[in-house]
Amino acid sequence: MKSIDDAVFDIGEEKFSIVLRCLLDRLPVLIAGTDKEDVEFFANSLADIMSFRTKLIFYTDFISNNELDMLLQEEEINYDTNRYIVVCPNDALHKALHLFNSFKSWILCYHIMSDESKVNKDGFNARLSFIIQMVQKKIQNFLLIENSNDEIVVNMVGSKFKNSNLKFEKLIYSKAITFVDNSITKMRRIFEQRLSLLKNFSKELREELLDFSFEEQNLKRNIFKIQILEFYNAARRVFSILNKISILNSLNVKTELSDQTILDTVSYSNASFSRLTQFIKAEWGEIFTGEIETEPMKYKEDLIESLWG
Repeated sequence: MKSIDDAVFDIGEEKFSIVLRCLLDRLPVLIAGTDKEDVEFFANSLADIMSFRTKLIFYTDFISNNELDMLLQEEEINYDTNRYIVVCPNDALHKALHLFNSFKSWILCYHIMSDESKVNKDGFNARLSFIIQMVQKKIQNFLLIENSNDEIVVNMVGSKFKNSNLKFEKLIYSKAITFVDNSITKMRRIFEQRLSLLKNFSKELREELLDFSFEEQNLKRNIFKIQILEFYNAARRVFSILNKISILNSLNVKTELSDQTILDTVSYSNASFSRLTQFIKAEWGEIFTGEIETEPMKYKEDLIESLWG
């Protein structure tokens, strides 16, 4: 299995968007492959790109249900604490499936076979079906990432995402992946044109000068992290405002705001208000309904009211 830079950023818009959506929504992820170290490296890399969460390793940071409950108690009482994301190594997978009933924000690793020389497509699929059935006994909906014959396959087990539900994630792909690809391609063309003017130029040096893989992967990773953190921080700001509105309503001060008014206030436009509230539900477990008005007229009313001190 490839590294996070070679794999996740290069699997294509559709697969990338599904992976990102599941990570943001804290849905369980099962990674299965023929190389144990690559599977676990891949899992840890996915956890690391959710930089606003604290990573835990099952059977290293905790070994029992009670220990995990103690760690998760802080999430229940403190909105400001980072949420957890849990990585379960291959050697601890069966233990985890035996001990736990909830796998929210877990990434599970499954090494299909230790001897790659004995792995064929039928054998891979048979072992994969076996572990999927085991996981399904505990988890209804999860993301399956599998690798066989150097191909990464991404599928939802259980409910599927509609294409319209991945609009934000596809925008992130466009900004972090497509934009960088186009920029690097333009830079490579410029270098090629300059190098074409030279005669008897070293082939090795030419290839080295035209190799922008280091710059490309660093740009993709940095832009991606920036975009994700901007989304997370915007959601935090929306969450704070919705909490204030909820408090006013609890004091019998009837308060409703337009969703567009709130987006203007937090100064964020990459994701819809609906996508931000979906993330708030997944991250902090809060659902807001009576605080928001989606009619365009309400937005105009908010604008007029904001002009009066």
